[in-house]
Amino acid sequence: MFKPLACIVGLLYFLSSLHFFQWKGYFYKRYLKYLIKNKLIIIFNCILIFQILINILNFSPFFSIFILNNIILIINTFILFIFLISRKKINFIFTFRIFRLFLMFCFTYFILYFTNKYVLLFSIILIPILIIVLDLLDTYKYIQDNKCLNTAIKKLENNKNLIVIGITGSNGKTSIKEILTQLLSIKYKVITTQKNQNTLKGAIIAINKFLNTDTQIFICEMGARCIGDIKKICNFVNPNLGIISTVSPQHLETFKTEKNIYLTKKELADYLNQNYCVFNIDNEQVLQMYEEKIGKKSSISINSKADLYASNIHIVNYHTYFDIHYNSQIYPCHTNLLGEHNVTNILLALNLSLHLGIDINSAIQKIISLSPTPHRLEYIKSHIDIIDDSYNCSINSAKMAINILKSSSKFKIICTPGIIEGGKKQYELNSQLSSMINEVADCVIIVGKTNRFALISKLKNFELIYIEPDSIYNKLIHAINKNSNKIKKYKNYFIKQVELKNIIPTTKKCAYIVNSLEYAKKLFTKLINKNQVLLILNDLPDEYN
Repeated sequence: MFKPLACIVGLLYFLSSLHFFQWKGYFYKRYLKYLIKNKLIIIFNCILIFQILINILNFSPFFSIFILNNIILIINTFILFIFLISRKKINFIFTFRIFRLFLMFCFTYFILYFTNKYVLLFSIILIPILIIVLDLLDTYKYIQDNKCLNTAIKKLENNKNLIVIGITGSNGKTSIKEILTQLLSIKYKVITTQKNQNTLKGAIIAINKFLNTDTQIFICEMGARCIGDIKKICNFVNPNLGIISTVSPQHLETFKTEKNIYLTKKELADYLNQNYCVFNIDNEQVLQMYEEKIGKKSSISINSKADLYASNIHIVNYHTYFDIHYNSQIYPCHTNLLGEHNVTNILLALNLSLHLGIDINSAIQKIISLSPTPHRLEYIKSHIDIIDDSYNCSINSAKMAINILKSSSKFKIICTPGIIEGGKKQYELNSQLSSMINEVADCVIIVGKTNRFALISKLKNFELIYIEPDSIYNKLIHAINKNSNKIKKYKNYFIKQVELKNIIPTTKKCAYIVNSLEYAKKLFTKLINKNQVLLILNDLPDEYN
C-alpha cells in the first residue's frame, strides 16, 4: 500500500511542477522561484519532511508507522489535488517535450520503486530539481533547437534584400507592430513576430514559419527582462531600421534598476549605429537616447514639435481624434484606438512608413480603419461599457487608461490587481496607482493579495469591503454567527467582511477586496447596471492570487 501511494503522490507532484515549468517558459530560475513561494507546496514539503523524520526515528504516538505513513500520503494527495484544480487560468499543454520528460520520469520512478521507503520519500521532495535535471539531459531538445536555429539562419542568408525592423520599449511594442504591419502592407509583403512573442525564440519561430523568398519586410518585436536580451536578438536578425517607444519602470524584479532598463532598450539604437531609428521624444529617457544617437534618426511627439507630431487630441464616443503635422502640413485624422498613447504608437509607425515610401493619405485611410489590439485599451460594448486593458500594466499605461475613464460621465468601476513585477518599488508604484484611482473611480475591485494594502493606501472616502471566500470554514462561521457582516482592523485599515451573496449594488464609493479573478467576476454580476463603465486594468497571473 505504501509504495503505490508514494508513487501516486510523486506522479501528482511531478505533473503539478511540470505544469508550472511549462508556464514559466521552461526557465529554471522563474520556475523554482514560484514553487518556493507557493504556500501549498511549502505545506506539502513540510509534511513530507515530518514523514521522513518519524520513519527515521521510528516513532508514532498514535498509530503504527505503517498506518501513519499511509494517512500522511493520503493528506498530501489531497493537497496536490487542491493545488492542481486551483490553477484554472493557464492550461497544461501536453507537448512532445512534456511527453519526453514524462517518459524519463516514469523510467526514473520505476527504478526508485525498488529502493527503500526513505529514498522514495526523499525523491518526492526533490521532484522540482529532478525535472530540471531530466530537462538538461534531454538531448533531443538541443538537437531540435539547433536545427531550428540553422534553418532560420539559412532563410535569412537566402533573403539578403530583406528589410528588418526592430521595435522595442517598455510599452506599446505589440500595438506599434500591428499598426506598422497594416501601414506597410499597402506597398510591401510583410511578416512579423506573432502576438506578443518578443524573444529570440519568437523571432526564430516567425522566420521559420513565415519568411519566404518574396518577403520584403520582417518586423521583429524585441522584449527583454535582463541586460543583453535586445542585443542578442539584434545580433541574430540584424535590423536595418528601428523604433523605440518608451522606457519606464517595468519588470524591475528582473532588471533590478531603471538604469538597466534604459541600457537594455538602448541596445537597439546602439546596434543600428548609422541606420534610421524613430524615437518617441515625449519620454524623457528615449529623448536622451535620441540626443545620443549618431546617424540617421527621427522624432515624434504629441506634446511638442518634432519631425512628425500630433495636436488637438480628444476623445469622442470612444474614438480618438487628432491632427497630424508633417512637412508643414496638417492632416486631420481619427481612429478606433483609444488614448493619447495610441496616437504616439500611430505616429511611431507612421514615421517609419513614410520613411519607406508609404503615401501619407493612404496611411491615414488605414489608420481610420484600424482595430484595437485585444486587451490593450480595447473598447467593448456590452451591457455596460468595458475598457479592457488587461494585457499588462505599468504606471504610465495605467495613467493613460484612467485618463480615458475620466472622460466618461457614467459610474466608473476599476478592477485591478495593481502593478506586478515592480521589484523594490512595487509598493510605491501601487501607492501612486491608488492615488490615481482615488481621483477618478466611483468603485474599485482589488484582486489578489499581493498589492491590496498599497492599492487602498491613498483611497479616501471609500468603504473598504472584503469579500469572504465561499469556503466550508466561512459557511460554518456564518451558520454559528448570523450577524455575519463584521468589521476588522488590518494594518490600520478598518475593513468590512461580507459574504458575496450579501452584496447589494450601491452608488456609495466602495473598494471591494477579492482573493481571485473568479470572485471579481461573480462580484460584477452583483454590481452591474447599464449606466456603468468598467476599466479592467491588468490581468493577474495565478502566482499573484
